[in-house]
Amino acid sequence: MLPSYLRAYRKSFEHVNENAQALLLGLSDEQFNWKPAPSSWSIAQCFDHLMKASDAALPNVEKALRHGQAYGPHGQGPFTYGPFSRFFIWSVKPASPALPAPGTFRPDAASTNRDETLRAFLKQQERWIEAVTGSDGLDLKRIKVGSAAAPVMRISLGAWFEATPQHQLRHLEQAQRVMLAPTFPTLHISRAR
Repeated sequence: MLPSYLRAYRKSFEHVNENAQALLLGLSDEQFNWKPAPSSWSIAQCFDHLMKASDAALPNVEKALRHGQAYGPHGQGPFTYGPFSRFFIWSVKPASPALPAPGTFRPDAASTNRDETLRAFLKQQERWIEAVTGSDGLDLKRIKVGSAAAPVMRISLGAWFEATPQHQLRHLEQAQRVMLAPTFPTLHISRAR
C-alpha cells in the first residue's frame, strides 16, 4: 500500500479528474470554445494550457523518476520542501495572484472538440498518477526536476506532485468563471414531436 503522503498526491489528481469531468458534462463544443472577451481564455483554452504544461513537465518528471528508481536517492516521507519548491507550489495555487503564462504554455486559438480534449487530459492525468505511484520509496525532496518554462529552475519531484493539481484546479476555476459569464451561450434543446 502507498504511504499516506503519496495517497494524498494521487487523490489530488483524482479530484481534478472528477472536477474536469463534472465541469464539461453536457457542454456543447460551442460552449467549450466560447470566450467571454477577445483577450480572455475559453474553457477549451484553459484545458489546452494545462495539457501544454503537462506535455512539458511529464517527460522530465518521468525521466527523473526512472533515474531515481535505478540510482536513488531513496527515502520515506512525508517530505518538507525547500523555499524555492514551496514558492513554486504557492505560485500556482488557485488563490495566488495570476501570473502570465510563459509563451510555450499559452493556449491555441483554434477550436477544439470537448470529448477529444477531455480524453487527452485524462490520459495525461493517468501518467501523473502512475508517476506518483512509481515514486514510492524515493526521496521526493532530493530528486529534482527541471522546468520547461525555466530550465534553470529545479523543483523537488514531490513539489511537482503537489503543485500540478493545484495549478489544474486554478484553471478549472477559471473555466467555471467562463461559464458564469452573463453572455455564456445557452444550450438549445429541441424536442421531438
